[in-house]
Amino acid sequence: MRTSMGGLDCTVFPESEGPPVGAVVLCHGFGAPGDDLCGLHGELLALQPSLKRVRFVFPEAPLELGPSMGIGGRAWWLIDFARVQRMQRAGPEALLE
Repeated sequence: MRTSMGGLDCTVFPESEGPPVGAVVLCHGFGAPGDDLCGLHGELLALQPSLKRVRFVFPEAPLELGPSMGIGGRAWWLIDFARVQRMQRAGPEALLE
């Protein structure tokens, strides 16, 4: 089921065996589509059937990465790649500054 929670588009897998007793929220990584982890729902249930009373929520990050970033998908926050490159060139001691 697709729904909105806290302003985020989410895919939610409710189970029908009574009211939920908890929730598992899995957030995708940088540049991934919002539904890339949804397949884990079935795998986790196969490993642990007691999770049928748990709701699985897969939120979609709010930032859409467009062609200007060179990648598709979504992000929770933007990464300053220029800063990352500067830190890589400076070495581990740059982390101490």
